[in-house]
Amino acid sequence: MVAVDIFLRELRGRWQKAAPALSPLAFMAARTLGFLPSKIGNDSDLALVCLQHLWDEHGMTAESFPDFEAALVREGLWLRRRAARRHVQSGESHHMHKVAAARR
Repeated sequence: MVAVDIFLRELRGRWQKAAPALSPLAFMAARTLGFLPSKIGNDSDLALVCLQHLWDEHGMTAESFPDFEAALVREGLWLRRRAARRHVQSGESHHMHKVAAARR
């Protein structure tokens, strides 16, 4: 299903029926970067509309919106990897403290 969503995302703005949901990664990145107002909550449909409006406000074409969305997905992947690394590092740190305490 992911491949279909990627394909349809690339057609967004070129083919009216290409309307996949906003990727959770793009949603997370848009929220983190401050592109979405807080009133949106977890409504990805409303987030997509807001992002498209923002894109249009800055004079960008609907045909180029998939490039923006793809960039948000890449940013979302980076944010997820960073969070995972921090989680692993904090777990290692916690483990090291337990080992050091056990040796005392």
